Amino acid sequence: MRDRPRYALARFDDRGRLANQPLLALLRWVPRERLDIRLHGASLVLQRNPRGVFALSRRGLIQVPLVVRRWWSFEIGDPVLLVAVPDRSAMVVHSLVALDKALPDPRQVVVASRPFDAEGAATDPGPAQVQVNGTGDGAAGGSS
Repeated sequence: MRDRPRYALARFDDRGRLANQPLLALLRWVPRERLDIRLHGASLVLQRNPRGVFALSRRGLIQVPLVVRRWWSFEIGDPVLLVAVPDRSAMVVHSLVALDKALPDPRQVVVASRPFDAEGAATDPGPAQVQVNGTGDGAAGGSS
């Protein structure tokens, strides 16, 4: 059975490092683990490689090189989405801009939402839907 990806939010510290011990444990990465860092669109891919140029810190923190942080304009405290891919011994780091593009427009989600009554039933019997088009912008639909 294939492992499912696991997700977490992290923030860059003042030295450009990211921490999430549960995801590192899931990947079985240890301090000073050697890694490759590759780029894919607006995402970083970190993957275990015994001959990798990069490594976790001695405390097991993920050090993202300054040139990479500058390329994506990451600053101290910026949040990112970490996605562990255990069956590939890899982690993908996404900026939250990637989430904004992938998720429906939250304004449209609000417009398409229906209120619930005290018993938890929807007050409007018509289905509310939010569809995502190719650009990541949400489009609300449903019956009125």
